[in-house]
Amino acid sequence: MGEERPTAFTVDPSGMARWVPTPGMLVKDTSCDRVGMAIAWDGEQGKVTLRPLSGGDMWHTATYRPANRTDQLRVRVSMLNHRGYTC
Repeated sequence: MGEERPTAFTVDPSGMARWVPTPGMLVKDTSCDRVGMAIAWDGEQGKVTLRPLSGGDMWHTATYRPANRTDQLRVRVSMLNHRGYTC
């Protein structure tokens, strides 16, 4: 889960540049405070499809940003807790 820098952009209908995640990148859905892995980008609707890292149903969102280091750490801790790791 290394930190990846956004590299692709698109222009939305209002003329604003918008970051487009590449497949496999960790993305935070800011509407529901969840982090998922980018699976696909729908440029027509401006939505990204995300997959939960722990499994489950994919979801679509138009409100997102790159996952920062804090987001990535939370995901790692959550996954370790889910697996039952202890010190």
